[in-house]
Amino acid sequence: MNMIDPAAVAGVAAAQSVVATVTEERHPSLPGRVRLAWEDADGAARADWALTLRGVSPRPRDRVLAVFPGNGAEPVVTGILDRLLDAEEAPAEDGPQLRVAPGEALRIAGPDGTPWLEIAEDPDGGGPRLRFLVAVEGLDLPGVLRLAADSVEIAARRGEIRLDAHGDVRVRGEIVRLN
Repeated sequence: MNMIDPAAVAGVAAAQSVVATVTEERHPSLPGRVRLAWEDADGAARADWALTLRGVSPRPRDRVLAVFPGNGAEPVVTGILDRLLDAEEAPAEDGPQLRVAPGEALRIAGPDGTPWLEIAEDPDGGGPRLRFLVAVEGLDLPGVLRLAADSVEIAARRGEIRLDAHGDVRVRGEIVRLN
């Protein structure tokens, strides 16, 4: 069994950890920090800004585990224990909900870790954008596929656009322009 030689870590205090509550999710000038509140061992209220591990994105009212490294100047949030929602923040519908913070994206990866699909905020501010990150052979659905929007654009970056049907092809519009 490997033991740490106390002489090798001379001058380094032991790390401590606390369960804290996030009170603010963004530092005014330093990225990757959240404000925490907790009670120390004597029951006194404490608060401080803490670094977050990459990929950990706590929000206000989240209970987190914060570690105070013996050789560090500030606490580090290592994980989210539970996420508490206000009644007005709770999902209106039953079932799970995933909410991304500004600048975050949801990515779905394949078995080998290759990203397949991304849902992110449109950089032009147009709301969410769904983007396939790999070539897609097609969408195969049972039933009817309906697309509805204020306007619809289809663009082929290379090659042609083909419409195949086993029945009639109908094009309706006030004016239909071909070429």
